[in-house]
Amino acid sequence: MWLAVLIDGLADGRFAMYIKVHHTVIDGVAGLKMIGDALSTDPDRRSMPPIYAAAPAHTDERGARAHGLLTSPLSALRAAFSGVVSGLGLAGRVSLGQVSDVAASLVTGTAVPPVGAPYTRFNGRIGHDRLCTGASWPKARIRAVQKTFGVTANDVLTTVVAGALRDWLLQHAELPKKSLVAICPVTVRSRGRNADEDRHGNLFGLQLCSLGTHLADPAERLFYIHRAMSRAKHQVKSLGADATLVLLALSIAPTVLLPALPFAPRFRRGYNVSLSSVPGPEHEMYWNGAHLDEIYPVSVAIAGQALNVTICSYAQRVTIGYVSGRTIMPDIGSLVELTERSLSALENSSAPAS
Repeated sequence: MWLAVLIDGLADGRFAMYIKVHHTVIDGVAGLKMIGDALSTDPDRRSMPPIYAAAPAHTDERGARAHGLLTSPLSALRAAFSGVVSGLGLAGRVSLGQVSDVAASLVTGTAVPPVGAPYTRFNGRIGHDRLCTGASWPKARIRAVQKTFGVTANDVLTTVVAGALRDWLLQHAELPKKSLVAICPVTVRSRGRNADEDRHGNLFGLQLCSLGTHLADPAERLFYIHRAMSRAKHQVKSLGADATLVLLALSIAPTVLLPALPFAPRFRRGYNVSLSSVPGPEHEMYWNGAHLDEIYPVSVAIAGQALNVTICSYAQRVTIGYVSGRTIMPDIGSLVELTERSLSALENSSAPAS
């Protein structure tokens, strides 16, 4: 379920750690927190265990409660009743989410129907080989755009990625008239570092976000994405993570299942790209005196969603990582230059007068 590989012999005495963990074990936010907790801000600290070392055992209250279910019929009955109530609540939240989607599509134009994304090469078969690329940009540049337009840093980064994908598709004469759609994990973890829920597992909801690739103006695209992301976060917060997962079943199923057919139809899909943003350590980190230079996110690309974009912050920089199939994006390295061009275009744009 996990793999850690030490890659030594790099220039200037450096080494790298390649860590792969199955998504059923841990999500990106918890994974980066696990790595950060295994490092230190003290360059003089020594005798530190490896990143993958097991944490000290702790008492699991949920396990004690589970044991109680086996010994107390009353507790089991109470748990069953609670499950029924919870299921009814989930059904209600799903219905509320469907109504909310319809209302948002009519009022703001940012909601995405279950199968509302255009078909692109990212929705086809991916093949066996993967390619990845990525680069880092100073947080100061992101903050400057954020301040100019009065949006969030995540809005800016999403818009930067959207601009890069728009330019790449234009270069290949494949830009669809309808906007690309991203499936975006939205974390529901608490901010408390010691919360038990933050130790492991998956705690996130999912939302679809239209990337505004049909808009040529970078500033217009930024505000479009700001509205879409604000709505997505609000829906996950109000409905709960489980309800959003159920709501997106109709979007996920055709996206990932149709490419498995012998003759995959080129119909519309639920989304085109997976896009996530994961916070990393806020300070420069060390492991037994070795400085951590960069964190490069390499996530999962599969048939149907053959492009994955993961954004990871570390200290005063942000890294954007792209992963796809060799047959899908043989020139994936060009996305680094296009990402820089997209960010520069935002920096050179002006916020509309209030």
